[in-house]
Amino acid sequence: MVGWGWTKIKKKHNIKKYSIVEWLSQSPNREASKIPKRYNLTGYAHRIKCNRGTCKVVEQRKMLLVVDHTMTATGDGPSFKYFGAVT
Repeated sequence: MVGWGWTKIKKKHNIKKYSIVEWLSQSPNREASKIPKRYNLTGYAHRIKCNRGTCKVVEQRKMLLVVDHTMTATGDGPSFKYFGAVT
């Protein structure tokens, strides 16, 4: 959860629950980006209203998580990690 990707998700997109990002990162809806080793993961968030035992979707929003699997140097030593969430 450490890094600028998570900070951007929290501050720019107002998503405070890491579990949402974790859920989206496991989406089977994955397509390659124009940038090598970068993928777009898509999921849908629903707002549901229930009335007397009957529930229906009243709003649906498409969510997109861009993930980069490029190995990036970290710190001063020969340590590398995946770039991770872009947005």
